[in-house]
Amino acid sequence: MKKLTVKQQKFVAAFVESANATQSAIEAGYSKRTARVIGQENLLKPAIKSAIDKRLKEIDSAKIMSSKEIMERLSLIARGEATEEVIVTFKDGYDKTKKTGDLGTQVRAMQELSKRYDAAGQNVNAETDWAEMVREAEKEEADDNA
Repeated sequence: MKKLTVKQQKFVAAFVESANATQSAIEAGYSKRTARVIGQENLLKPAIKSAIDKRLKEIDSAKIMSSKEIMERLSLIARGEATEEVIVTFKDGYDKTKKTGDLGTQVRAMQELSKRYDAAGQNVNAETDWAEMVREAEKEEADDNA
């Protein structure tokens, strides 16, 4: 693949941000008078189009959680380790506090984890393990409320 010039690299970066060929050409340093034509021509050049496509794919993949991230997040929720900030109101004002998911939220996270383990063939006795997880979660919540 042909190496891009500095202006072309700047054009790619600007176009990925704005999706406006004319404005991207101006930001890359091309003349305002010819920016419209240059911008359209740049979009037709295979090396530039390839660079734009590659960058867009990188951005898309960075936005999508990996299966490992999903499992980690679900595990934090299921264990009651994930917190969220909530606002508690009083007669004379409010306060921000952090709280973990309730038992229902934790159970749903455990169900999602269980599905993923079952699909991966890692959990041979899912029903027994699932019942045990629910009992443990209920016991922990009872201990916390005592």
